[in-house]
Amino acid sequence: MAFRQEIKITSHDANTFLFLIEEMVSKGGKVLKGYPFLSLPYTAYFEFINKDYIQSKPGVIDLGRKVMEDAVAVANYTKEQLEEMDWDAFRAVCKVFEIKGRERAVMIEQYLKAQAEGK
Repeated sequence: MAFRQEIKITSHDANTFLFLIEEMVSKGGKVLKGYPFLSLPYTAYFEFINKDYIQSKPGVIDLGRKVMEDAVAVANYTKEQLEEMDWDAFRAVCKVFEIKGRERAVMIEQYLKAQAEGK
């Protein structure tokens, strides 16, 4: 499952800022357009599209992670995979088949039925 995650890096020190930029680029991050690099504190915004989660740490702030709907639409999940997903990812997967609810067990059964019918 692919995720889209936005990261903000910030630092008052130019060397630390450049090190964080290098780290984000080496992990596959792309600079978001429309966000300026500001002077003091130096700030940049990155976008990641991957399976790995970039953890927040000093100078690196997670602005949010979202499941990419197009990646979810083509995936077929087993009951075990659905049970192991976190709630937000699970709801995004169910949304493909227009399944809504609050009880995971009921939603899993509806998902597997819809998947078998090929809706």
